[in-house]
Amino acid sequence: IFDQFEEIFTLGQGDDFGRARAATFVADLADLVENRPPAALEAKLESDETAAERFDFARSDYRVLIALREDYLAPLEGLKSSMPSITQNRLRLAPMTGQQALAAVTGPGAGLVSDEVAAAIVRFVAGGAEIANAEVEPSLLSLICRELNDTRVAQGREEISLDLLDGSRSAILGNFYERALADQPAAVRRVIEDELLTASGFRENIAEERMQASLAAAGASPGTLAVLVNRRLLRIEERLDVRRVELTHDVLCDVVKGSRDLRQEREARDRTERLLAEQKARELAARTALVRARQVATVCAVLALLAIVAASFAYVSTQRAHRAELAAGESRAAAERARSEAEHLLGYLNDDFASELEGFGRLGLVMELGQKELDYYRSLPAALQTTDTIRSEALAKVRFGIALQMQAKLPQAASMLSDAVAALEKLRAAGDTSEGTAIGLGLGIGAKGDVDERLGKSGSLALAQQAEEVVRPYFDAPSPSIAVRRTYGMLATSLGTYLGEDGEAVLERARLAYASLGALELKDAQAAANYAAAEAFECEPLYDRGRIEEMRKLANEAAALASRVLDNRPGHLVALRARRSANSYLAAAARDEMHLGEAIALFAQADVDSAALVRLDPTNVEDRFGLESSARRAAEIAREMGRPREAIAKFGRSLADLRSEPPGSSLRDALVVYENAARAVLQADVGDNASSADSLAAVERELEGLRHRRGPADDTRIRSEGFDISARADLALLQGDAASARAFAMKSLEYFLQSHSDNPGVVGAMVDRRIFTNLLLAEANYRLGDYADAEQAARAALEVVHLQPLFRGPEKRREARVVTAQALALARLGRTNDARALIEPVVKLERAFYARNRDSALQRLDLARALFVQGLVDRTRRADLLREAAATIAALPAEMRGLRSTRTLTARIDDEIAGRAPTSLPGTPRT
Repeated sequence: IFDQFEEIFTLGQGDDFGRARAATFVADLADLVENRPPAALEAKLESDETAAERFDFARSDYRVLIALREDYLAPLEGLKSSMPSITQNRLRLAPMTGQQALAAVTGPGAGLVSDEVAAAIVRFVAGGAEIANAEVEPSLLSLICRELNDTRVAQGREEISLDLLDGSRSAILGNFYERALADQPAAVRRVIEDELLTASGFRENIAEERMQASLAAAGASPGTLAVLVNRRLLRIEERLDVRRVELTHDVLCDVVKGSRDLRQEREARDRTERLLAEQKARELAARTALVRARQVATVCAVLALLAIVAASFAYVSTQRAHRAELAAGESRAAAERARSEAEHLLGYLNDDFASELEGFGRLGLVMELGQKELDYYRSLPAALQTTDTIRSEALAKVRFGIALQMQAKLPQAASMLSDAVAALEKLRAAGDTSEGTAIGLGLGIGAKGDVDERLGKSGSLALAQQAEEVVRPYFDAPSPSIAVRRTYGMLATSLGTYLGEDGEAVLERARLAYASLGALELKDAQAAANYAAAEAFECEPLYDRGRIEEMRKLANEAAALASRVLDNRPGHLVALRARRSANSYLAAAARDEMHLGEAIALFAQADVDSAALVRLDPTNVEDRFGLESSARRAAEIAREMGRPREAIAKFGRSLADLRSEPPGSSLRDALVVYENAARAVLQADVGDNASSADSLAAVERELEGLRHRRGPADDTRIRSEGFDISARADLALLQGDAASARAFAMKSLEYFLQSHSDNPGVVGAMVDRRIFTNLLLAEANYRLGDYADAEQAARAALEVVHLQPLFRGPEKRREARVVTAQALALARLGRTNDARALIEPVVKLERAFYARNRDSALQRLDLARALFVQGLVDRTRRADLLREAAATIAALPAEMRGLRSTRTLTARIDDEIAGRAPTSLPGTPRT
């Protein structure tokens, strides 16, 4: 009897010596099973014919039993060329009945257990069910019996008695788990519980190489993995040519999860206590800073009033001087000087000091000071309107317009900024080349571009470029002023974000501007925070080009600098935003590498900063959207990890945040439609049709309002209409209506092709939607049996994929998904060679992704799909590939396996294995 025979294919393949020993063993076993003389004996018989007389070749009074896990049937099949008999007599060990389990206990345990105790053991393992109705898991029965016997031996008893069953099954399994780890460092337990169990408590497997590295990092001895395997806590098996480690039994999952929950609860308690202490220290520092800010704000508000009074007094003095016609105009000159000084004070209050207030979320006070300044200029009669006054008023409008923008009062901001830009451009046209006019014009044009972009208008990039070009000559001149350097840093940062991949050099110039103000030495806190923000923005082009290590370095620097600012100036908003952005890019990189647990942790850090931003400055709409995006990203990660219901719940939180925003913002309008549509598809995929219909109704309500607010050519409306129709195509596929899905997909593509935004984020999103919708079209055509049209749609998706360079893993995974769809259509068209040429590199790539995949269920599904297609075109390996595809799906989380979309692929694989024709979703006709 050879039990756990799968170890020939796992542990036996660990090194060259092991592989050679396993090969020799298999050759000897094959000779035994087939009752044939080994090669060495044949050679002996040929050299000595008399030796044959000493052997009885007719004798075969033995039987060979091989026991192994059924997911190793494929490697076992590989032995049939040398051992044909292995295919002739098989028995699948299913869960035992109560009577079978009773026989399994009383047979080997004769003399150790009475019939009464044996029955109690079976009922115990079956969860209390009676013998007649019991269904028993053999592996659990084996483990419980072994633990009971070990306890018997330890206590020196002659037999197993009923009192040994006191407690619970969990207690016995818990004792086994604790004993297995009793002599191991605490960090080893952490590795097992965090890496070999999913968040929801299912068994996970990881590459042996990664497990060894994790154990080494935890301080374990080099032989720890082998020790844990020998203790039957862990096992090693080979999947897709990669040796992987997992828990020995599924029955251990509850025990391991319980241990992990207790540990995490303890760690969370310790962490909470530590955070509370840190929070108290931060709150004390923040209160001190806010008290100081309020004191300064109060003083400055008084100064503002005094400035207005002084300016008014100066105006009155000017009038009196004019009426009295004083000689030489000395009084008029004095009055003009007083008014000029008062206006300069107003400018300081609404510029330098306003920047300080914005850093602490005092936007309301900034607005109040700005309104007072505007009121003053509006009260001046035409007789006192000089070039300086016109410039100062325009600058005041620019600052007030930016504050309106931050409060999402976009139409008012657009009007205020347009007036300011027109006034400053008129001064420039009249020959005003002063620094103040250039600064005001640059800021005004840049802010107007940002407002236009958020209103869904095109041309924002051109305005950002124009704004930077206005101030650049002053920055490039020798010894530029502090105001010029600060302004240029702001405008270059804004332009860099619009340029996307081409913005790296511009963002570096922005950092240079802030560094010249003492940002890196923290001489100027505002400049330091802005420097960190520019670094965070520069992460985007590096990320987009796949320069991940450079991006990580920059993001970590940005987060560290922002943290230094926050240590000195708790609650500084710009620093909080910079750190949030930096951690978000680090999280995105971790997600791309399928380290989703790490990504969740980094996004959680960004979420903390987002929450702080909203708490400190609830009027800033961009910060509120930042908080919303945290929930959206968490939903997308949950979906990728194979937790669709969790994703639905997180989309619900994100939508709740969005619905609290007033309609009108392009970001808000498009996201509400997109997220409701995405949620409707997920709800239908899990089978919750009623909730899906509710989400779809919410989409329609939003679109009705959007159609009233925006014209047919508005880009936000165009994109939102496309989101809605694309979702309806997806829903039609889930409902088995391929014809409607095709019509919807073709219509939604028309909308996505009309999008005319020049925002890099929107452009990228439209590329994604065109790829996704073409794939929907390919699937709809496939189900309708129009394989040529399916191949054409997949080819169109591939053309869109290649519009952007394939720098990063997600882009390559997306390309692989499209090529898989194309190869499937070619296979059904009978173009086997073409399909094979496409799919073989995809399978190789997906296997490479699988080897380093930590927790992406979606990638595993992609691998299964590619294996299925390869099985269609590779006749020699067809059975193995199809079985491997089925096994890969079987290893997915239960929630993901239950999705309608997953069951469609499962049905196709089963049909191919059974030799049936292609099928589509349940309820749809065969094609």
